[in-house]
Order: sequence, then C-alpha cells, then structure tokens
Amino acid sequence: MIDFISIIKHRCKDSPYFGNCKLLNAFSDGVNMYYLQGCEKMKVWHNPQTGLLKLEGSLPYFLNGHNFSFSREELVQAVEVLDSMLGSVGLWGAIVDKFENGVIVPVDAKPKEYIAKHFACPGSHLQRILNERYSGKFVMWRKAGEDIKLYDAGANILLKQGIARRDVIEGAGWNPDGNYLKCEVRYTKPDWLNMNKPVILEKLQNDMFLKMLKGNLMEQYHLLSPARALVLPTDKKNFTSLDVVLFTLAETVMNGQGLSLAEAKKMIYGTINQADCLTKPDKDARKAQIRKAFQRLEEAPESQWDLTDKLEEALDAEQ
Repeated sequence: MIDFISIIKHRCKDSPYFGNCKLLNAFSDGVNMYYLQGCEKMKVWHNPQTGLLKLEGSLPYFLNGHNFSFSREELVQAVEVLDSMLGSVGLWGAIVDKFENGVIVPVDAKPKEYIAKHFACPGSHLQRILNERYSGKFVMWRKAGEDIKLYDAGANILLKQGIARRDVIEGAGWNPDGNYLKCEVRYTKPDWLNMNKPVILEKLQNDMFLKMLKGNLMEQYHLLSPARALVLPTDKKNFTSLDVVLFTLAETVMNGQGLSLAEAKKMIYGTINQADCLTKPDKDARKAQIRKAFQRLEEAPESQWDLTDKLEEALDAEQ
C-alpha cells in the first residue's frame, strides 16, 4: 500500500491551474507554496520561473481521509484527481523523490508488545529512532536511503480521526476493538529500486514494480530480529539456583535489548573481567561455570513476535 509520496516535475511545460489551490506562502526565491484540499491536504510547490512543480502528502489521506487500506485502483484515482485539479499537467510522468510502502496486519497482542520486541539484526547498521510523542506506539530504524517503521495503526486512527470518519474506516475493515500493526518502509532515495535511474510515478502502478516492492518490504523487515523466549527445562537437575538466575537474566536482556544468548554470555564475561579482586585463574573458573550453565539454556525455535507469516498473508491479499 502506497502512502506518503513526494513527486517532482521539472520544467513543467503545461502551466498548472491553481484555481483549486489555496496559497500558503510566496517565497523570495520565486517559489509559491499551495495546498490542494481533498479529504486531507496535499502540499504543492511551484516555481513559475523554472517550471518546477512539486507535490507532497499522503495519497490515501487525500483521497479517502485515512490510510487503513488503499488499493492500486485508488492510487490511480488519487493521481488522476490531483492531475485534473492542477489542469492536466501530466503527473504520471513526474519523478518520485520519496515514498512510503507498507501493509497493516491484525495482531494477537497489543501492538506495543510487538514494537518493544523487535530489534535491529547485528550488522544491519540500522539506527533505532523513537518518538516520545508516540511512546510505545511507534519505532523506526534508519539506514542510508530507507526508514523501516512499525507503529500501532489502530492508535493512529483514534489519534487522527473524528467520529464520522471512523465509520468510513470501519467500512474499510477496521475493528475498533482489534489490534493492528503497520510495517512500512519509507524510501528517501528510491532510485536504487530502478537500477539507479529516476522512478517515474507511473511505475507505482506497474505489476512487476509493485511485486518487487512487496518483496523488498519483506527483505527490510528481515533486517529486524523479533525477540525469542527461552525454553523452560523439564528436568529439575538442569534448573539449579544459578540456572534460574541466568535464565531470568538472559531472557530479560534478550527481550529488552535484543541480545542473543551468545551476547548475553559475553556481557556476563565482561562483568567477570572487570572484577579486580579475581585472579586470572579465578576469572577463568567462573567463566567456565557460566559457560556450562549457558549450555543448558535453549532458545525457542520460533518467536511469538515474528510477523513474517502475517505480513506475507497481508501482502498476498493486496489488490
């Protein structure tokens, strides 16, 4: 589902029609800033001297007033409406500067639980970014050219929508008592998706390109690691007091910091190394005890927080 988009048309040959626009600002460099009013606003910039035309905003919010669902047919309709309101300037030929593609999935627990239980995979070079305004309801990981986002889609509706529009969203499939999570990628440098050539807006309704976007959404999601639980032992001999402490510690850091068992063990080794009261043989002996205890810990084969199956099912169902 395409959501936010920023498109640019350089040297626009056809003079846009601004009778449907409201002027917001006229800058000293000659650029005028407007907005087009749909269900929500779409921002428009125009430089009459250079012919530059830029549009920025959410296509589903502009057309429908929400982003709970948005089909390819609705994307086409939104672009055609915008193009018509601007006097038929050929928006399908505009260059896509930035855009978002994502999918909403129903989840079994509160979305904040899934958000808290996802971490960047080691070596992914993702920077975790939290938004205090949406504490517990939003998280983003950033890397060059892309942002990967998880957020509470139901809370987003309750925050942004009035009562009347919520009825419309219910018609699109939203259950106010349900739990919904959105996984989304914002492409800030989308050229790499098109062999380092500019992505033309028309591409966003192309079957092969949309299929590629679905695959890339899964690839980006798999740069994240959902937390895994530990399996409780069945033999009490393997659950001594030390085992209980290590089990609790390991599961806490795995679920709270996204560490693997090996990383949790390394963290404990670091504590031992810092103890000046211990000789090297003392440290080696304690590490051996920890290592033996860690060998009895077992990770669950699957994570209850893994969204892979839900995302694939939702992507397959997209129109």
